[in-house]
Amino acid sequence: MDCGLPMDRSSFGRTAISTDFTWSILPVGLLAHDKKTDSQPTSSEPHRIILSTLVLFVHVNTKAFTKRADHPLIPLIFDLLKFLMGSSSDSFLTLTCLHLRSIITICRKCLFLPHNTTMLRELTYDALRLCDSLYKPLRVTASGIFYILLKSNYLERGNIRRLRHLATVAFAKFLGSDAKKHYTELLLSLGSLKEESHRREGSTPDFQEEMIEVLDRLSEISKYEKTIAHNWVDEEMTADIYVDISDDYRDSPDLRLTWLDNLAVLQVQNGNIDEAVQCKITIAFTILQYLQWKTPKLLPVELRDPSGATLYFSRISPNLSDLRLPAEAFAEDEAGSVGQTWSIEGILDLLEDSVTLLKRESRYQQCLDVMLITLLLLRHRQKYELLLKWSDQHKAMTQEYINTIRDEKEIFSRYYRITFYGRRWFSDVINPHNSEVKSYIYKKKFKLTIGDVAKQLMKIFNAKFSCEVVNLPNNKEVDPSSLDPNQLYFQIVAVQPYFVGEDPEAHPRDTFFERNFNISRFISEVPFMSGGGKFDEGDVSRHLKKKTIYTTGRGFPHLTSRIEIVSIEHNTLTPIECAIEALQGRVATFKAEIKAKPLRKNQLRALLTGTLAVSVNVGPLRFCEVFLDDKASLEMSPLPLRETLRTVMAEMIILALQGLDINEVLVQSEPQQQPAQ
Repeated sequence: MDCGLPMDRSSFGRTAISTDFTWSILPVGLLAHDKKTDSQPTSSEPHRIILSTLVLFVHVNTKAFTKRADHPLIPLIFDLLKFLMGSSSDSFLTLTCLHLRSIITICRKCLFLPHNTTMLRELTYDALRLCDSLYKPLRVTASGIFYILLKSNYLERGNIRRLRHLATVAFAKFLGSDAKKHYTELLLSLGSLKEESHRREGSTPDFQEEMIEVLDRLSEISKYEKTIAHNWVDEEMTADIYVDISDDYRDSPDLRLTWLDNLAVLQVQNGNIDEAVQCKITIAFTILQYLQWKTPKLLPVELRDPSGATLYFSRISPNLSDLRLPAEAFAEDEAGSVGQTWSIEGILDLLEDSVTLLKRESRYQQCLDVMLITLLLLRHRQKYELLLKWSDQHKAMTQEYINTIRDEKEIFSRYYRITFYGRRWFSDVINPHNSEVKSYIYKKKFKLTIGDVAKQLMKIFNAKFSCEVVNLPNNKEVDPSSLDPNQLYFQIVAVQPYFVGEDPEAHPRDTFFERNFNISRFISEVPFMSGGGKFDEGDVSRHLKKKTIYTTGRGFPHLTSRIEIVSIEHNTLTPIECAIEALQGRVATFKAEIKAKPLRKNQLRALLTGTLAVSVNVGPLRFCEVFLDDKASLEMSPLPLRETLRTVMAEMIILALQGLDINEVLVQSEPQQQPAQ
């Protein structure tokens, strides 16, 4: 074994093999590492000293490590090896991997103890990661590590079921870590390992069969690699693919969580913070489901019952009822649901990550709801110091939220309906009906206008497709049969959340946050004039409006920033119906502003001005003059609609008077300007 230093025991003497000396010399290399500006070890002399000393220590104490499976030093040894495997030097990594193979063989009893799952998982991931190296000697030695892990599992347990699961999860995590990458070397390494399996010394037929099954399983997962790499430039499509993959593993919770975690990383990279939070909350909720099934007493009473837990989590994520996993999934895959992740500590880590991300987007309402769950868990675990810390943060966050509402600084997203025409759009997603037209609602940052979004999409599609992509005008109906089948088309239309018809008790929309959370219905409106011609704001007797209402399969925010539309309704309003709807909108806005806590005085005053002191746009008085006049025809103003208009008008007047009273109080409470001397 050539570590770059003499390995003969006599050259070190008796002191060299003692535990005290070994664990005193190893920090020398670590100290040298800490003084460097980078965070990864290199092939410098101190790290070679660490490796040399570590290897000698293990081999000298082979009997102790093989005899005692729970030896306390073994986890420390693998921690140091993991540190060394972060090196950027291929030659040093190759050397480290060579020695790691023998250390695994010596310490295999410890590796496969149930409480060392995390250590084994990390080791498996590193082995597969290095199998993708461009440096052939490193690939070969890393493949050897993976083989040794499989063989050790078989020797210790009589099967490789545990490594099969860990390898599948590690492979999925690595495959999803970089959407742009082609993992050619990794697939070649696994292929070579499969070809050589029958030539390995001491390889029994049963082991060969199980090993080939593992490699075939990894090859099955690799089918996603080309699809992901082909679509990486299109972030919405890539996110959809990740969700589809995670849904494929609903019967394997650990694999499902791996792909959701991959998606969370991807969404953070793309700046989609709301969606990243939804991924983390979904993972936390899945772990909570597992604990409800496995050890419910570890949970606070409020979270033990599925309905109670859903109530708390649905305030953060609106689609959890659709994402629940059956208890059978945990029972069938219990071997995979172990380790630090599948615990209350794992949930707390995810909740803390979610709070950090939500703060970045100023989503204070959701922050408070996440903190509430955190406080419940900490109180039940009697972690009083952490409970005090989070209580202080909750108080500070509440004050921050109050200030944000008072200063009217809440900003949410814009939404766009985008329709794609052409079968080629959907070659990489599930399309059972071979549809040539699909429509989605896209969620975009508020600062992005329809023109900005159109430019973004054109840039993406031109990079992705070799054929021409055409952006169709958004003010015209599209007849798909009239389009060139050799081209790709899309149309983008701005839409608004639509709440008409909702039960106000089940879905209150009083606050600005509530009007931007759990949204699954959207509307686009196109006003026009009966008889044609340019739209005249003042001629309300000829106003018509075409309304298109879109319903998505799930509500925003979701795991992805686009959701497919599942139903579309069309409706055309008559002039009096246009008037009624305009007044109903003002009524709803008045109610929201009057109930707002704290009051948003600027928005309330703008609403009062637009309603009572009309100077440019048509106001409510004009609707009364046209539709409530005794001379108005029954055709233009039917009696039932006329009565509805009166009722809505009366309600709006009452609310406007309340708004005036509130404004008067605000004016009196404001400091008066002193006249200039």
